[in-house]
Amino acid sequence: MRVLEGEETTFWTPCFLSEIPKLIRSDRFPIDVAMVQVSTPDKHGFVSLGTSVVATLQAVRSAKKVIAVINDNYPRTLGDSMVHVSQFDAMCHEDFARHSVPGAPPTDVQAAIGKNIASLIPDNACLQVGFGAVPDNALANLKGHKGLGVHTEMLSEGVCDLVKAGAVTNEHKAVLPGKVLCSFAFGSEALYDFVDDNNYVNFRTVDYSNDPYVVAQNDNFIAINGAIEVDITGQIVADSIGDKFWSGVGGQLDFMRGAAMSKGGKPICALPSTTSKGQSRIVNHLAPGAGVVTTKYHADYVVTEHGIAELWGYNSRQRALALINIAAPEHRDHLMADAKARGLI
Repeated sequence: MRVLEGEETTFWTPCFLSEIPKLIRSDRFPIDVAMVQVSTPDKHGFVSLGTSVVATLQAVRSAKKVIAVINDNYPRTLGDSMVHVSQFDAMCHEDFARHSVPGAPPTDVQAAIGKNIASLIPDNACLQVGFGAVPDNALANLKGHKGLGVHTEMLSEGVCDLVKAGAVTNEHKAVLPGKVLCSFAFGSEALYDFVDDNNYVNFRTVDYSNDPYVVAQNDNFIAINGAIEVDITGQIVADSIGDKFWSGVGGQLDFMRGAAMSKGGKPICALPSTTSKGQSRIVNHLAPGAGVVTTKYHADYVVTEHGIAELWGYNSRQRALALINIAAPEHRDHLMADAKARGLI
């Protein structure tokens, strides 16, 4: 998508991931033919939509024609993923290899960010985490925790490790207690083996999993999301580098808001303090054209390898000082000077 965006025939639609089922239902996203990959039918004639039910179930329900591609290698997941073969207009059989992405060891910076995030997470918390080395490393630091729960959009292998370690029990969740709740799984072969026919993992459509009011029912909800750039007022960029499209926003704001409404919840955004070229990601002014995904009114915890900035309830001066304090040391002086020139400090 990053390669194609900007071509004459390729455009992207700004929306929350959680809105896609509604967009399909409303005919804003009309579907003539839906082709979906499914697991082998069981003895009752049900197949599973496998590793992602984000909006696939709604596509099956709304499309004029539905073609199912049966793949014996596809995981049989449970929850909103189950569809009877009678709902398909045509079926074919093709055993594709599963698309897996093995994890990579974290860098020193990613490991430090992960440890800082982990320090914010108490026992009995309910977690939402995204994809990548930073959130997985945060999870790796939680194996000594107790009573954790998982209610997330994306399920990663780090969660599987916590289940196996006994740290995730889901016993304190208000929503679907006793089970991991997710909308899709993406990662390694070990992850796909874990979700296959596993009643402990419940896949739900994204308009439910990401609903802030559903999320907020879980006490001590911890939302962990990434960022590209943060200015010293707390505006968080996550979808673009300047005016260049980078990615959709997924459920970031949904989960940030849900965590903020949760009793004892903590919305967290994490990022390295600098780019690969050494430029500061904590800035006085956002790059021209940058898209603010999480506003300064929604921002709470911002984490880098240098520490944690807590923003909620603090004034503009306190916020600026907290964010400058977690910037790379070599950038703090000019950030402070610019902030003083703007009258923020």
